[in-house]
Order: sequence, then structure tokens, then C-alpha cells
Amino acid sequence: MKKSFGEGATNVFNDVVGNAKGGKSERRRKFIDVYDSLLDHEGDKDVEKEKLEAIVNMAGEFMLLNNAMMLAVKKSPWWSKYVWAGVISIFAAGAFRLLPTGKRAN
Repeated sequence: MKKSFGEGATNVFNDVVGNAKGGKSERRRKFIDVYDSLLDHEGDKDVEKEKLEAIVNMAGEFMLLNNAMMLAVKKSPWWSKYVWAGVISIFAAGAFRLLPTGKRAN
């Protein structure tokens, strides 16, 4: 993460776990309060609906960006394909040696 996206991307999950600053329930309450305050327009349903649609659209956009970032992180090291090729070759050689001599192809 740090190599691909910089130092700031490595602390993206800070404050998500643990009991700091009131714990999980406090973070949940703050999250809900922020979104409630964005939609609070004293009964103007059109404004609330527009803002809700904007929030949903932005959340979708951010999720797409988050997914792209997570997919950009390599899931296995570059050398793993060589290890797997070696393991398969050793297994095949062992299986070949276990075959009776009369069954082997010439």
C-alpha cells in the first residue's frame, strides 16, 4: 500500500478498531450524526431527496475507487508462479517414478 499509494494510504483503517475516543458505539454515533446533519433541512423533502441521492452517488463512486485500490495491491508475490511450477514439476516427476516400468510411455 505504502509503495503504491504513499504514506497517507497506510493509515486508512486507523480509528476503526479499538476503544479509543469512545469505542465503536461513539464512532457509529458520529457517523450517523454527520449524515443526519447533511439531510436536515427542516422538512424540505425535495432538498433532502437531492442530498440523499448525491450522498448515495458519492458513496458508490468512493466504493469503486476503494475496490480499484484494493485490486491494485498484489495478492501474491511475483515469484509465486515459479514456486508453483517447481512444486508441480516435483509432483509430476514423483508420480512418474511410481508408475510400473511396463506402463511408462517409451
